[in-house]
Amino acid sequence: MFLFCLALLQFGIHPAYAATHDYIAERAYYEDTSNALRLDDVKEKPFKAFSGMLSQSYSKSAFWVRVKVAGTEKADAEQRLVLKIQPTYLDEIRLYDAAEPAKLNRVVGDRYPFANNERKSLTYDFLIPASLQPRYVWLRLKTTSTSLMQISVVSEDDAQFIDRTLEVASTVIFSLLLIFLIGAFVYWTLTRERLVGVFLIRQLMGMAFFAAYMGYLRILFAGQISPSFFDVTLSFLVLTSTAAALWFHAEFFKDYLIKPKLQAVFTVMLLLLPVEVVMFVAGFTSLALKINMFVVLLSPFFMLWLSIFAIPWDKLALSVYVLPRRYVIWAHALYVLVTSMAAMPSLALASGGIFSPHAVLLHAILTSIVMIFILVYRARRIQEKQIVDVIVADQNAWFEKTKREEQGRFLEMLTHEFKTSLAVLKMSLGSVDMASKQGRYADQAVDSMNDVIERCLQVQSLSDNHVQVASDAVDFTGLVEDIVYGARASERIQIDAAQSIKLKSDEKLLKVVVTNLIDNAIKYSVSDSIIHVTIKEGKLTVSNMPGNAGKPDPSLVFTKYYRSARAHEQIGSGLGLYLTSQFASMLGMRLSYVPKDEIVEFELCLIPSI
Repeated sequence: MFLFCLALLQFGIHPAYAATHDYIAERAYYEDTSNALRLDDVKEKPFKAFSGMLSQSYSKSAFWVRVKVAGTEKADAEQRLVLKIQPTYLDEIRLYDAAEPAKLNRVVGDRYPFANNERKSLTYDFLIPASLQPRYVWLRLKTTSTSLMQISVVSEDDAQFIDRTLEVASTVIFSLLLIFLIGAFVYWTLTRERLVGVFLIRQLMGMAFFAAYMGYLRILFAGQISPSFFDVTLSFLVLTSTAAALWFHAEFFKDYLIKPKLQAVFTVMLLLLPVEVVMFVAGFTSLALKINMFVVLLSPFFMLWLSIFAIPWDKLALSVYVLPRRYVIWAHALYVLVTSMAAMPSLALASGGIFSPHAVLLHAILTSIVMIFILVYRARRIQEKQIVDVIVADQNAWFEKTKREEQGRFLEMLTHEFKTSLAVLKMSLGSVDMASKQGRYADQAVDSMNDVIERCLQVQSLSDNHVQVASDAVDFTGLVEDIVYGARASERIQIDAAQSIKLKSDEKLLKVVVTNLIDNAIKYSVSDSIIHVTIKEGKLTVSNMPGNAGKPDPSLVFTKYYRSARAHEQIGSGLGLYLTSQFASMLGMRLSYVPKDEIVEFELCLIPSI
């Protein structure tokens, strides 16, 4: 894409000039440091010849340019030549032509109305008469911007050809910038990446600068806005577009893990913007623009050095957000080339060429193409990573499923063996006096171990989503009474069933919920104390006086494996209340712990929670 844009200028704008006949036979300039000389005074001064473009950097002086226009083969009163001047950010250019002494005050520039331009063109144009004999015409340049000026004298037909070529080239480039902007905006709305957001700002600033630089703003708003406003706007856009470009590059290198002290160099360069703005407002426009142009020239070399020497590429091998090393180096090498084409002639460090007035266009295209390349590369890498992640996730899921199934089979085998052994143990206890203290302890221990094993099986079923909820007609009051009468230490349970409740629910799960609540009250209550079981107003309440284990922590009571420090005196797994809470939720009921001063109370609301 970059080569396409370069070709657009090489085979578009360049041939537009190369294919035309330039009538300038000689160029020379004189620097008027006093800014007070008149034409008659200047004619006697020693002029210095130059070829190509006038490149005199940022200066407070006025520059007189003497152009020798070659004679034409024939000349008549109607034949005109066009003196074309670029770029269009120059403040003031006055023409003095002895062939038309009656035409006075011929001046163009971005501080003067567009109507002063003697042809409707994207360049500054003067119409001068053709002559059979060579003659001199004089131009006086005075500008706060860089004194970079390209001058040509062509026929009106050739001028028309140059204008159309320049218009087509600038339209194509502006369209590409707009397409990049829209594409980046769409990508940013989807990803909200900071780098893309910064690029959007940089692109908007670049497009505004492009429109002002090419003179589109001056043409579109001619007669509506003061010309001095365009002059100030363009100078301000030069500063801000440079800062926006630096901001983009600073964000770009953040993904490349460069050292903080090197990243701070970008911060220093960005902090020059407010300094330049203050200088600009204070009237030191040329100095502010000159500092800015040095930043434009030097910052690409710094970035190229970062690309080659300062990036820890070995640490970025797995990153999806960085470009391969060769691409980063080549991109910044091109960046150095393009910015040098614009900055060095502007600073009078090199003579300008045909591309110099258009180097800013190449700069805008280059950074835009690099950003689009980054987005495409990132999108491809992220997509590849997502595919790999999905494959790995599927493999992990399959592995975890296999592991759970193996664990389930192992637990099922283990519990079967434990239950068989416990059954044998309980049969053996038949010869023991169960009314004795030792007999009661042994029987209680066997029952508690059975409970632990059963709850482990229930948790495994819950984890594997093997628990199915049925819809049975359940006599809830009768169910609670049956559980109370069948419970160990049933003589300690006082039941108060104020109403008979019938509901549609899963009887098996409901039985687990109620049983666990009552067993929990028996296990962790004071010995020989009364346990109250109440059915009233669509609620089941189970309350008891806390024993040695104390009252549970309200924030942890329904957490898997939670047991208070003193609860370990009893055999248990910390799964009972967890299972009770989970099963109650599956049944559409609400289980809550209601702590009171001297009572531990659990409340099961049979109405589904909203």
